[in-house]
Amino acid sequence: MKINNKISLIIMIVFAMSCTEKKKEDVVEKIIYFDSQKNIKLYDMKDIMDSTFLIIPLETNNEALIGEIKKLEIRNNRIYVMDQMSQSVYIFDMDGKYLNKKMAIGQGPGEYVNLSYMTVTDSSLIVIDHFMGKQIEYELPSLKLIGEERIFEKIWINEVFYLNGYIYYMNEYNDIGTGKFKLYSRKSNTEDFNKYLPFSEERPLSLGIGGTQYAINGDEISLVYMGNDKIYRLRDGQAYPEYEMRYKDEKVVYNSGKVENVFSDNPSGRVIGIGGINESDKYLFIDISFTGETSLYTCLYNKHDGSTIIYQKSAINSNFSEYMNIKADRIIDNRLICWYDASVIVHLFPPQFLSFTNKEYERRYKNMCENLKDEDNPVLFIYNLK
Repeated sequence: MKINNKISLIIMIVFAMSCTEKKKEDVVEKIIYFDSQKNIKLYDMKDIMDSTFLIIPLETNNEALIGEIKKLEIRNNRIYVMDQMSQSVYIFDMDGKYLNKKMAIGQGPGEYVNLSYMTVTDSSLIVIDHFMGKQIEYELPSLKLIGEERIFEKIWINEVFYLNGYIYYMNEYNDIGTGKFKLYSRKSNTEDFNKYLPFSEERPLSLGIGGTQYAINGDEISLVYMGNDKIYRLRDGQAYPEYEMRYKDEKVVYNSGKVENVFSDNPSGRVIGIGGINESDKYLFIDISFTGETSLYTCLYNKHDGSTIIYQKSAINSNFSEYMNIKADRIIDNRLICWYDASVIVHLFPPQFLSFTNKEYERRYKNMCENLKDEDNPVLFIYNLK
């Protein structure tokens, strides 16, 4: 009888542990409510930014001609820019001086057919070639080949990033290889994958506006997946949904059962879903995509008090100027980074069109614009967030 009681106790403990694990995977901690009718047409960010900022024109030369910044990372005082148009990763210092680039188009060792994704570790540059299904690693700063592997034989990848010694791979509902998980990590290609966030039974039908995206803040990571209104948190080796978006606006429907028909199936002004995410110590910047001409709103969520500010398309920092739009293209180490093509600055934001609130800001901006040409590389603006 005592043995049976012990067996029953063990079963109860195992059951309780499995319920706890299920709760961690399924239960959202906080709800974020979104209502486009409460949007501010133009939001002034001056209250969430301090007075310091950087203007970094990326050097232009015959070796450095950026078509479009697809991804940007900053590590060890180096700026890494991935450009899919030129199939290159460019490296600059924090003054924008060109240092080096990696362009290795081909099908041989260390070469790629398509530069799909990239990340930067403390000692290497990692790129993913979606077409050839491989990962390639290059040594920094030399950019010499370290090695490559046919990683798509093991897992599917829709995004890659690095934090604290681990490489993380995001997966958009593809069950190739090791199993049905939305996130993997490992320290090196000789190790087994850590697995997080198993697939639910029903895969979401959705339009891939932003695809899989991540935001790193300190040692924590926020994750968003196409067609999923939840924002997942990776913290202390555990992954779980921390937030869920709830919409007052009407959401899109997929009457035809085909995601490519979402615009013909739905009138203007319906919510498609989360289109992007960025994060600082205090704020989540959540882009919400809509059908129709007004297709993007940003929901600025205050993590400290749960309040939200919703603005449509653009914001400004009147401490700098009342006319130049700011978009959180990337937030790294509590610094908001936005970039503009040189042609946009030359034609839309020349110094004589702007009203500066600070003489030092005006001087720095005019100095930058003096020699700027249409065909030059983009210019970065980096603002410190409070």
